Amino acid sequence: MRPHIPSVKLLIAFLIVLSLWRMPPPCKAQLLDVTVYTNKISYIPDENLTIYGNLTFQSSPVEENGLVGLQLNDPESPVFLRTVKVGPFTRNPLVNILSVSPCDFYMNPKSRFERGEEVYFRVIVKNYDVVPHEVLITVSVFESLGRPFGVPSTYTLTMDPGGVVDARFGPVIIPIWAKSGEAGVYANVFSGWPSNRGTPYCPEKSAVFTIVGLEDDCPEGYFEYQSSSSNSYELRVKLSPESRSGQYRIHASASYLGHSAYSTRTFTVPSGPYPPKAYFEYVPYPESWVGANMTFDASMSVALGYGDRITKYKWNFGDGTIVEKTTPKITKVYNSAGTFTVTLNVTDNEGFWNAVSKNVTVLTEKKDIAVTKLESLTEIYADWIVNVTFTVKNLGGPNPATFNVKIMLNETVIHAYSVINLAPWPSGVLTMTHSWNTTGLTPYVRYILKVEVEALEGEVNTENNVLSLLIKKVKMLGDVDGDKDIDIYDVVSVTSRYNSKPGDPNWNVQADLIRNNIINIYDVVAVAGKYGTRWPS
Repeated sequence: MRPHIPSVKLLIAFLIVLSLWRMPPPCKAQLLDVTVYTNKISYIPDENLTIYGNLTFQSSPVEENGLVGLQLNDPESPVFLRTVKVGPFTRNPLVNILSVSPCDFYMNPKSRFERGEEVYFRVIVKNYDVVPHEVLITVSVFESLGRPFGVPSTYTLTMDPGGVVDARFGPVIIPIWAKSGEAGVYANVFSGWPSNRGTPYCPEKSAVFTIVGLEDDCPEGYFEYQSSSSNSYELRVKLSPESRSGQYRIHASASYLGHSAYSTRTFTVPSGPYPPKAYFEYVPYPESWVGANMTFDASMSVALGYGDRITKYKWNFGDGTIVEKTTPKITKVYNSAGTFTVTLNVTDNEGFWNAVSKNVTVLTEKKDIAVTKLESLTEIYADWIVNVTFTVKNLGGPNPATFNVKIMLNETVIHAYSVINLAPWPSGVLTMTHSWNTTGLTPYVRYILKVEVEALEGEVNTENNVLSLLIKKVKMLGDVDGDKDIDIYDVVSVTSRYNSKPGDPNWNVQADLIRNNIINIYDVVAVAGKYGTRWPS
């Protein structure tokens, strides 16, 4: 009997099954896709840079809750890290940034810094999840024109479930070329470096501080441009004047509903050479008077390119006086009233030059009272004592001035002073500190703190008669982490700093609930006595 021969159909079916069994599993389609572009492929130092792109999920536009982490690297190191939103962000992040604050060396909040000064930062982050998370906390700093400075600071750790991290960064030195006005610090939290495909946990959080210039030229708001709509994002910044030449790479790492995507883009900064940029400030500003000892400062002039420097400053003061120096500051006295065109010409170490001119008005007499400094904690408690420090200057001359000063919260006067015969500039400077009792403030409402001086009769400039400061958060006394819930984390925030004083490494003024400059049993009792209190949402 002959053996049974399978039919051709059965043999073909067997071969198909065998081939399918031996094939690798099909690749999973990428559900989330991100793109990243720049408006140019080549830039020079100090040039505007626009980064933009799209975010899609299953080939459809992401309309909300999309996050794109951006990391810009120069040829040697990171330049900045940022997070941009795609559409409105309405979710409650599992890991979130509670606050970011510019600080002094002792980690006390501070709002005004001079060029060349060190600035430190504190970032409070909380893990709301029930499982641990690996986090990369970063801060990037930009001056008012949108130019980044300082290497981005980072902090890597594993956050326990429900844990709160008080991350501290610095120092970052404010460069001489930084524009005076309001600078911005941006705090971000990623699962890792975007260059390693780490994604943002939450939107970035920012804070402002003032870089004090010679003219106290502080514009309203700081340079910040982010835009987002359905499917798209855009970030506009400016390259540093000290940018290295070579290839730059942007890493874009996106997250949406638990999915992630990555893309990258490069551009170049040619080696140049480039001419410098001339800029100067002067005081008294904006007008001076006959006989005043004026100061002109060209420190913000910059030589473009990594390692370049300005070697010569040539001044023409418009009255026949021409002076050449190798340092950026110079003094000048005008002996007659009028408007004078002052021209500065700067030359760099490669022989390139650039010039700029400004008209300077010199009066016979000038009346100008200005509030030039206002400092206070911007995260405070109701039922607390807060020190408010302010500086008033007589920027006029040659006569002294008498006037009234008011400290206001929104439009309510909380204290008033009378100042008699404040000497003319430059010696006419008055700094005062007021102890502000915050009893009666409504928690978790923002307030505007203001110092205002009355205008003098015939005062030439009244815009600088008032200075404002945003009180970003008023908390219940004891809510150290600011999450509207006085819980075990707040108790630990106080007890872990027991016996610490200002200047100690673990000092935190938010734990000094009774305001006696030491964390002791009275602070522990204060937070324990309010344990379990929640503010209604």
